[in-house]
Amino acid sequence: RSLREPRSNFGGTQWSSYSEATYSFKSSDHQWVVGSAFATEKFEEDSTKSQLKRDYNYQTLAFFAQDDWRISDKISLQAGIRTDHQNTFGWFVLPRLSLMYRVTKNFYVRAGSGRGYKTPTIFSTAAEEEGLNNIQPLSNIVLVEKSFGANLDVDYTTYLTDEVSLTLNQSFFSTTVHDPLVLEGTYYVNKDQPIVTSGFESSARLRWQELRIFAGYTFVDARRKYDAPNSFVPVTPKHKLVTTVVYEKEENWMIGFEGFYTSSMIRDFDTDTRPYF
Repeated sequence: RSLREPRSNFGGTQWSSYSEATYSFKSSDHQWVVGSAFATEKFEEDSTKSQLKRDYNYQTLAFFAQDDWRISDKISLQAGIRTDHQNTFGWFVLPRLSLMYRVTKNFYVRAGSGRGYKTPTIFSTAAEEEGLNNIQPLSNIVLVEKSFGANLDVDYTTYLTDEVSLTLNQSFFSTTVHDPLVLEGTYYVNKDQPIVTSGFESSARLRWQELRIFAGYTFVDARRKYDAPNSFVPVTPKHKLVTTVVYEKEENWMIGFEGFYTSSMIRDFDTDTRPYF
């Protein structure tokens, strides 16, 4: 990767790889998946363009297991756990849980939650705006960002006629990122207050013979708790709309139309972008 700027150039070689092996088997009312994954990411900076040593070599070995348990005709439980060993930052245990209750054949309610993390690098939108050659190497005390997320969704399908069906889905979500890594000047630091993102998504799908119509709306409220006067997360739209219309003739041809709307976003320093279609 490289970035050319008026007074300096940044460059280096970045390699990424991901490998995974899984084994699936069924036992009574349980559907199991177990496996392992190995991910690598390595960056070697071009020393002719900068004397700052910002190289890194990340290797992550993971083991995971997931159980889809059909408790009854109405209740299903999905439980999973993943354990990662990261060569620089140590061990991470990531549980995940999801419970679905099927009220009727065409109506269900599902709730879930899980944990995640992200290893730090110097690369971000803020760093590119500042100029990557100006960014200082990560300190030895920098922390990994950790997240906790939860979601709830309700899904209902009704058949208006034998050839017309309507599916409505309403979901709610919330994610908290702890120890967020933030660029201050040319140094990355972890903040002691989190970034909290919450919102909801509403969608409708209509199917009438070969015609399919989809409409969706997403509301997002993202807040930086560590910056009370400017708590908004920059260039994050609060409102998004999407519409898709598709007509498909079986095995012959298909024609479709998609339309998107994104609301205005706030930049740092409180200036707004224009909304756009």
